[in-house]
Amino acid sequence: MRVLLGAGLDVALPGGLETHLRELAAGLAVRGHEVEILGSASRPVAARVIARPDPRGYDIIHHHAGRPGGVPGGAGRLVHTLHFCVAAKMAVYASMGRVRTLANLANWRAVVGERAWARGPARMIAVSGRVRDEFARWHGLDPARATVISNGFVPEAPAEERAALR
Repeated sequence: MRVLLGAGLDVALPGGLETHLRELAAGLAVRGHEVEILGSASRPVAARVIARPDPRGYDIIHHHAGRPGGVPGGAGRLVHTLHFCVAAKMAVYASMGRVRTLANLANWRAVVGERAWARGPARMIAVSGRVRDEFARWHGLDPARATVISNGFVPEAPAEERAALR
């Protein structure tokens, strides 16, 4: 199966979403899938990173962050993973008096994108019940549309018992 992981960010950076994409790409590749990441890499990474994909060449387009507009024509194969809810983040920061968050236009663009995801036809994965519930509260997402799968989920038994790893 050919899989495109989309995020539109520098996957070589040490952030949580960046690490998640690299690990997911590696896990899928080990299972025999051909995986590419839509984004950039400021240094070499163990995954193939591309800037301009042809959506017709993928069985699954798994979008993680940013605007999915960089991959047109893949609606039937599109899956969104909801890692966080910017609208909920903005509300918390505003309640703490961090009103600069409200002045950041990138946050407002992200909220518009989130709302489009919540109302669009794509399948959804939420990394936690809390994120799913925040999308339901702030964007009207039907919670039944989002399957909760933790970022750390591994679909097979661990090679070593948890106690032995400690």
